[in-house]
Amino acid sequence: MADNLIFSIFPNDNFIDLGLYQSGMEKCVPAHSFGPAARNNYLFHYIMKGSGTLMADDSKGITRRYELKKGQGFLLFPDQIATYIASRDDPWEYMWIEFGGLRVKEALINTELSLDNCIYQSIYPEIREKMIKEIE
Repeated sequence: MADNLIFSIFPNDNFIDLGLYQSGMEKCVPAHSFGPAARNNYLFHYIMKGSGTLMADDSKGITRRYELKKGQGFLLFPDQIATYIASRDDPWEYMWIEFGGLRVKEALINTELSLDNCIYQSIYPEIREKMIKEIE
């Protein structure tokens, strides 16, 4: 079947349904912070260890505060202003993936994530571990 494969590279990212821009991992020092900042793309953080605080604007521009820990994540949306701070006592270690594309909004409709609910809660350990391995 591999002989029947057709592969195309789009020279302009305006034609990409979903594109990965970057990924990474960080083990933060106590009280390490980033922001306030807004991004051009979607940015998902997944907390592997520790805890911290996210302050992110919702759809009405009101800043909401979230206390997060291992097994949780957060999705930042394009142009959403956010700040996140590692705990002083138990700083988080997280991985992130930045992505965008023409069909991301459509894909997110099938999730519970939105500007008003940007927190992800892992409920299935086996899926959580698979996700971590795929991002690494």
